[in-house]
Amino acid sequence: MKIFSFFRLIRWPNLLLTALMMFIINDCLLKPVLINGKFGTLPSDMSFVLIVIAMVFIVAGGYIVNDLFDVEIDKVNKPKKVIVGKVFTIRETWFFYVIVNILGIIAAAIASFDALGSKAYIILLFFLLLIGVLYSYSSTYKKKLITGNLIVSTAVASSVILPWLFEFIHLRHFPTLMNENAAAMFYSLRFVGFYTLFAFLITLCREIVKDMNDIGGDRLGNCSTIPLEWGMKTAKIIVSVIDVILVAAIYIFYYNTEVTKHYFFDFDVFINMTAVVILFSLKDVITFSENKRNLHSASVNLKIAMFIGVLSMLFI
Repeated sequence: MKIFSFFRLIRWPNLLLTALMMFIINDCLLKPVLINGKFGTLPSDMSFVLIVIAMVFIVAGGYIVNDLFDVEIDKVNKPKKVIVGKVFTIRETWFFYVIVNILGIIAAAIASFDALGSKAYIILLFFLLLIGVLYSYSSTYKKKLITGNLIVSTAVASSVILPWLFEFIHLRHFPTLMNENAAAMFYSLRFVGFYTLFAFLITLCREIVKDMNDIGGDRLGNCSTIPLEWGMKTAKIIVSVIDVILVAAIYIFYYNTEVTKHYFFDFDVFINMTAVVILFSLKDVITFSENKRNLHSASVNLKIAMFIGVLSMLFI
C-alpha cells in the first residue's frame, strides 16, 4: 500500500528517534533543574510538542528531497527499495516535500509566537535555515567531499540542542526567572552539550560507513566521498578513530559527572551498552573486505548505539 511506502520514504523510525530524543532532553535534562516562578519557566507543553512536530516534519522533508535527487544512485545502491519513480511519481514526491515543510513552518510559527513572543523569529529562522541546508545538501553538498557528511551530522545534532535553545530564549522574557535559573541552564548545558557531541560524532561515523557501503552508486553519480577519493582503507581508519573518540568521550562523561552517584546501576548499564555496541560496529568496519553485510551491520549497530545513548538520558 502507498501509505506504507510513504512512511518508508520519510524514514519513520528515524523520525521517532528524533522526537523521542527531544522529549527526553526536555523532560529529563531541563525540567528537573529549573525553578518555576509565578508564570512557570517552561514553555507550555503544547508549544514544545509543536516544536517537536515542526522538527519531525522538516527532517521528513529532508529525507524526501534526498530521495528525489538520488533516484539514479538508489537504483544502483538499493534497487529493491526505490520508492520515487516507482511507487510515487516525481511530481507527487515534490508535492509531499512542499507540504511537510509548510506544515513544519506552521507548527514552528505557532509554538514560537506562543512561547517566545517577539523573539519568535529566532526559531523560525532556525527552521528556515534547516530547510535550506537539507535541500542544499541533497542537491549539491552531498556530492562534495566531507561537506555532506558534516551537514547531516550537524543537522542531527541540532535537534539535540534545540530544546535547550527554545527554553533559553523563552526564559529571556522573564529577567527575574532568568537570573534564578541561569546556573541551572548552564548546568544542564553540560549534559545537553555532551549528547549534542555524541549525536554529531555517531552520525558522522554512520554517514561515512554508508558512503563505504554505497560506493558503487556514488561512483555512478559522480559523488566525491571519502571512500572514493581517499580509498576504503583511509575510510576504515577515519571511522575507527571516530569510534574510539566516541567511546573515550562516553567514559570521560561517565566518570566526570555526578549522575553516576544516582540510579547508578541503570545509568551504568546504558552507558556500557552504548560503548559496547559502538565497538561492535568498529569490529564490523575493521573486518570488512568485500562483504557489504559487515558495513550494513556496522550502520545498524551505530543506530542502535544512538538509541541506547538517548535512553540513558532517562536516568539523569
